[in-house]
Amino acid sequence: MRGSEFGFEDPLLGEEERLVSLLALNRGLFSAWEAVCRRLRGYSALVGEELEANPPALAYLARLTGLVQRAEQWPKEAGGLFGSEREFESLSLRPLLEGTVDRCAKLLAPERTLRLQPLGCEMVVPGIFFELQQVLVRVLLRYAREQAGNVQDIVLSARELVLDEAAAALLGGTVPAGQIVQITVGEDGEAPVPTDLEPFWDVVLGEGTDTVPDLRVIQVYGTILQHGGDLRFRRTETGLQLSILLPATIRRQEMQVVSDIQDQSLYGTETILLVDDEDMIWDVIIDMLQELGYSVVLAGNGLEAIEIYRENPGNIDLVLLDMIMPELDGHQAFFKLREINPAVRVLLSSGYVSEDDVRDVLEAGAAGFLRKPYRMVELARKVRSILDA
Repeated sequence: MRGSEFGFEDPLLGEEERLVSLLALNRGLFSAWEAVCRRLRGYSALVGEELEANPPALAYLARLTGLVQRAEQWPKEAGGLFGSEREFESLSLRPLLEGTVDRCAKLLAPERTLRLQPLGCEMVVPGIFFELQQVLVRVLLRYAREQAGNVQDIVLSARELVLDEAAAALLGGTVPAGQIVQITVGEDGEAPVPTDLEPFWDVVLGEGTDTVPDLRVIQVYGTILQHGGDLRFRRTETGLQLSILLPATIRRQEMQVVSDIQDQSLYGTETILLVDDEDMIWDVIIDMLQELGYSVVLAGNGLEAIEIYRENPGNIDLVLLDMIMPELDGHQAFFKLREINPAVRVLLSSGYVSEDDVRDVLEAGAAGFLRKPYRMVELARKVRSILDA
């Protein structure tokens, strides 16, 4: 959107922008409702321990608990009405952050400074550019307003790190395990450990919070959730430091073709169906497979893969299947392929989930798992071991 804040009555808003904003607000409100219900459930359990000798009060408490449990189902049902899958593009983080800083610097008071800390590497995230930029603009401007008397110099920083399964679980599963990007707004550019940060709703609904949460904040949080991310806080002497966590996309340079494999047994002539929605690395994987001698058929999502496989019976020797895709993910696509051909050979691949996360698919008959980014020799060995089995 064009302004630093949103308002559905803004005549400058296009229909698409208005719809996107409404969907993000709904996602944030669903999350708020779930957070309130969790707190009510927790408080009810504590009160129940104090009312053990008061049966009438326990009866009312049981009714309250039942209402909370029913209310918890509404966000899940409502979320299904709006759909959860979105088609994202791979975005380079540097121009996104630079544009945000340039835009916000013009809106700050002259005596305040805003700078972007140099990025240690090139970072890529899946998303929609104008939505993520609006999130960053609003987060920065809100931070600047709330820290007006405490912080004069604001630093925006970003780093890439690997979130393991244990850390992802501690964060509540909002951000998947794997490579993530952490964008931090503060006064020193220091990025705290993600698991040391406080959850969004613990702060917004925490003790001493007397005002109703701003719908603009909820809408921002909803947009972050739609991008598979999370917004968290760290308390400092001057106030709250903010960190946005987003899943990272595999970069092209992490999967370069190295055509010096001398072992001729790792080459082949079979046909492989590549199923992946990461257009930034399509040509890299295709080059790897073709360099190894294979013929490659490309499908951009699970639905395309099902159609191609069905229309080419007996002509596809192996399916290289990405697990995280729009329209039909790898998990669903695998079982659809099995319906067409129970003997289909499928090699799973992902940069966002681990082998443990796809254990049910492997136990159901998938031939193996390859974690992105991978080297050409790793791909060659995995493919050959499946085809030669």
